[in-house]
Amino acid sequence: MSISVTLDTVPPRWIIVVQPSRPETLASLRRTFQRSPWVEVLLDRRRGDRRQADAPPAVERRLVDRRRREDDRTRVPDYRLAHRGEGHEVFESNSLAGARCPDCASTVRFEMPRFVEPPAHLELAVIHAAGEANRRRHFVELQSFTSTGRPLLASRVAARVASEPR
Repeated sequence: MSISVTLDTVPPRWIIVVQPSRPETLASLRRTFQRSPWVEVLLDRRRGDRRQADAPPAVERRLVDRRRREDDRTRVPDYRLAHRGEGHEVFESNSLAGARCPDCASTVRFEMPRFVEPPAHLELAVIHAAGEANRRRHFVELQSFTSTGRPLLASRVAARVASEPR
């Protein structure tokens, strides 16, 4: 059985950062994704590199190194740069996506397919399938579309139960 559900969107799956010199791009992207809670469109407020001096500070005040070392392969960044467009960058979440199963009310997690540009419209259906010895299995059927309604991708992925209903 399949019923359409919504994607767990906190935090958003995609963040689009627009350069301040491109107000028309910002307005256009906000219109395109205004009904897409999984996409956040932001104005880039950075003013260049914050470091002003080449020399390290006289006294190191940090207790631990905040920066990621090149050899630290265990830490995965929260977002990855997915696409550089004209006047904007698209960052995509590295975490698993979540949705609720309408049959058993469990929260399921699944790996979202990778997109170059975020979809303007997503349709999700969580499928609750009874397995051997009453083991529950979940799948997520996903269809994605552009803002004009053109299909981008249709896929079916396995999901894991992240939390049981209360």
